[in-house]
Amino acid sequence: MTIVNDADDGTVEGSTMLALTCNAAACQTCALNLIAVTFAGIGSKPMDGDATDYTGGCRVRTFTCLGNAAKIQNNNVVIIDGDDGMVDVMTTFVVNCNANGTAWESNGMIVTQVECSTACIGCAANLITITTNANGAKAMDGDVTDTTGTCAMRTFTCLGANNPNIDINNGMTIINDADDGSADGSTMLALTCNSDGSAWENNGAAVTQVECAVEIPCLMCAANLITITTAGNGAKAMDGDVTDATGACAVRTFTCLGTVANMPNIELNNGQGVITDGSDGTVDGSIMLVLTCNAAGTAWESNGVAITQVECAVTPQCLMCAGNLIMVTTAGAGSKAMDGDVTDTTGVCAVRTFTCLGTSPNIENNNGVIKDGDDGMVDGMTTLVVTCNAAGTAWESNGVAITQVECTIPCKTCSANLITVTNALPGAKAMDGDVTVSTGACANNNGAIMDGDDGAVDGSTMLAVTCNAAGTAWESNGVPITNVECTIPCKTCAANLITVATAGNGAKPMDGDVTVTTGACAVRTFTCIGTSPTIVNNNGVITDVDNDGTTTLAITCNAAGTAWESNACKTCAANLITVVTTGNGVKPMDGDVTVSTGACAVRTFTCMGSNPTIENNNGVITDVDNDGTTTLAVTCNAAGTAWESNGVPITQVQCTIPCKTCAANLIAVTTALPGAKAMDGDVTVSTGACAVRTFTCLGTNPTIANNNVAVMDGDDGAVDGMTTLAVTCNTAGTAWESNGVPITSVECVLPCKTCAANLITITMAGFGAKPFDGDITVTTGACAVRTFTCMGANMPNIEINNGFGVIEDQDDGVIDGVATFSVTCNAAGTGWESNGVTVTQLECSSIPPCQLCAANLITVTATLPGSKAMNGDVTVNTGACAVRTFTCAGAIGATIEMNGGATQRADGDDGTADGTATLVVTCNTAVTAWEVNGVAVTNVECTIPCLNCAPGLITLSTNGAGSKPFAGDTTSTASGCAVRTFTCQGTAASIEIDGGVGVIDDGNDGMIDGTATMAVTCSPDGTAWQYFGFPIFTTIRSE
Repeated sequence: MTIVNDADDGTVEGSTMLALTCNAAACQTCALNLIAVTFAGIGSKPMDGDATDYTGGCRVRTFTCLGNAAKIQNNNVVIIDGDDGMVDVMTTFVVNCNANGTAWESNGMIVTQVECSTACIGCAANLITITTNANGAKAMDGDVTDTTGTCAMRTFTCLGANNPNIDINNGMTIINDADDGSADGSTMLALTCNSDGSAWENNGAAVTQVECAVEIPCLMCAANLITITTAGNGAKAMDGDVTDATGACAVRTFTCLGTVANMPNIELNNGQGVITDGSDGTVDGSIMLVLTCNAAGTAWESNGVAITQVECAVTPQCLMCAGNLIMVTTAGAGSKAMDGDVTDTTGVCAVRTFTCLGTSPNIENNNGVIKDGDDGMVDGMTTLVVTCNAAGTAWESNGVAITQVECTIPCKTCSANLITVTNALPGAKAMDGDVTVSTGACANNNGAIMDGDDGAVDGSTMLAVTCNAAGTAWESNGVPITNVECTIPCKTCAANLITVATAGNGAKPMDGDVTVTTGACAVRTFTCIGTSPTIVNNNGVITDVDNDGTTTLAITCNAAGTAWESNACKTCAANLITVVTTGNGVKPMDGDVTVSTGACAVRTFTCMGSNPTIENNNGVITDVDNDGTTTLAVTCNAAGTAWESNGVPITQVQCTIPCKTCAANLIAVTTALPGAKAMDGDVTVSTGACAVRTFTCLGTNPTIANNNVAVMDGDDGAVDGMTTLAVTCNTAGTAWESNGVPITSVECVLPCKTCAANLITITMAGFGAKPFDGDITVTTGACAVRTFTCMGANMPNIEINNGFGVIEDQDDGVIDGVATFSVTCNAAGTGWESNGVTVTQLECSSIPPCQLCAANLITVTATLPGSKAMNGDVTVNTGACAVRTFTCAGAIGATIEMNGGATQRADGDDGTADGTATLVVTCNTAVTAWEVNGVAVTNVECTIPCLNCAPGLITLSTNGAGSKPFAGDTTSTASGCAVRTFTCQGTAASIEIDGGVGVIDDGNDGMIDGTATMAVTCSPDGTAWQYFGFPIFTTIRSE
């Protein structure tokens, strides 16, 4: 009747397709979107099931909602758990497609909306604020939430020897120790999450704030328990120090005043903390510190911390430069993020150091380029140091404001073999293209990601990679690409690769066997319909899991086209889960059983004992029914790659039995070793499952020696003068352990040795270098301290580690001709250190005074095109060294050429394009040259490019009918740039431009007087004459 040919679709490509449509009864065609599934109500959630069944002839749709007091609300009625005669945390709602296929109906009523909701959900912890504001307030001793019931329960516990109490809602209610009938040092508050999960409630009232406190008697403290210092940068006397003894406890208030701009602050305990302007919520130039005398009358405290020292200070302006005064860009070729951007505010003024690392790194900035080697060392590191100016308005280098910096690494070509081109995968073949382009800033590799990723499905796929700045890798979106392979997607598999059997007991032919090849790989779906139908295959059994009388198995053709493969679940390897058997309270599992009789393997872990728990990477399973047994069941996933619980892969489990509290005397705290001292902290916390005891040792390089392995400062990742050792009580309560080893003795030790003098090299290489005036080592303390002194009349300074840092005369707050620097021998006796940095080189220098250089050391010339006389040449000799300023002014492009054009100073180099270029030079210390950044300047010249357009840039023509010589051709520089005026006179005079492209007639100037004029201006770069901004490059003629 009909034949479909290859070319019927308009393309002869060796493929012919026939699409068919199955006609169905109208009551099988209701669209799913005729019902809106909403989530608007309290406790609403997605449906747990939405299944459609055609087996009855018409389409039937069943919604399922699971959970506590589950209900399904629709636009007609509400169905609740139990309406089907069973309260089983499941509610279902069935609708039928009507005869017209236009609506879903229930009992003859059209259903257009459904919503699943449950009665009670867990409340967020942050619905309650836990405060510690009142006198005697402290952290809660317990805050436990139990979600095993139908609604979450949360219990707060407050412990103490003197009437522990819990304040509710800022004093609305207070629960005291004896309110439960027993004054036992323990007070508890139990709350329940309300039905919509919006509040924790106590007897129906919402609780939003709680506070644990104990009653503490208070005494008056001595004023001298706090030392008021004025030692730091910007320090000053307190503006207020008032003690109020009228309340239960003495309260002392310190006040430090300043301005909003200079940010007053109060330092606590020698830098342990700082209170800044705004800490009280208002930035007003005023700081207050309120302290309370403790119960013993031995200390003034803030939030439980004893305060022994305070200092009021304001910030100098030159410590307050904003970071965004410099724009760090990454715009140029080879640019990258800075490797370092560190601001040091320990000195008088803030100093900011930018670091760029790599092969031949550069730091480009608005004042030039800093290169690797400019500091005397080609070491793959370039630094730029800028200082905050006195006004706090700019970061400066050599007096020039720096407003932009960029780290750049010259780019190289990468080796081709950094990417391996393979053909190992099914369907792999040789690349159709592998081309490298090296004409740009960085080489690009454009080798032969999916067809269509470029927006066009055209049978071509491309991957572009770029050689990185270091030339060590080809990258795509910043990720190194090391392997590529060209593959062609999978094919259609033969149907007979699967045998469809009908020989077994109850076996019957498949009700459906459909292959779809519209995707990348063919998909074949088998359907079995009946009562509890199953599909038995060589990989297991597929059952009717939704009880709708239909079971399906979908399989996919593999990439090689050699087999149909199923995503059905497999048995997982046991070692995909690590069973931990070490640690406090941890023991082997009492059961680990895998059952593989179902569709997917199920593995059950069992932990038995007193309050057993199974800890895993997804949480903790507890003994909820208190029968001494806890279990965790996991299921092998479809890929056979992981054991899962509620869809989460479980990779680690352990069986744990809670442990007990150990006696303190199980550990001897000694002071027997050299440098030993009393522990600075020994605190035991018993609120967790097992008691944890923490020893703290403070000082320089502190060490906690013990019977196992010594713990040193830095073992926790931070070298901060504090070492801690935490030990845990074992399950038997017989020993304190660290990593499973019993700890029986501990000791706090501060080791220190004397360092050799020659560990620091004293150099005299720089300008003004001289011997140190003092080098004294003091060994009376725990560690040797060495102090260097450099004196001089003119800015004495001490250079550290070949320019790593400089100590100047004023760094100690006094300009007195003396600079000092102290270093301390480290704990190993291998180096002298300052603030943790090892110092290996020092140099003392004092700059000799500067004099006036002769003016004729610089020749002012006027030889270059567009040159003119300087507008200014002024020498100022009032400072330490003579400074000479040249000024070149013009309309556009003013430039000062230096040393025959070797370098320039252009209009705008000072940050302002105002028609003026300036050059500032300084007389050197030898009085032999005027210098800029250390470079001698011997010649300068003021040039204005727009004064220098050549007359020949315009050809004057006398060709053509009526043409004649111009009556006038004059050039003026009065406006700052050259302006050339052509004049043509005669009846109906006109000037033709470029063969008639433009014409200026008599009258264009508003007067018909027998004269046509045209004025052109020299361009800013001096390369063309312009008429209203358009260059005139060819010919003009007079007619």
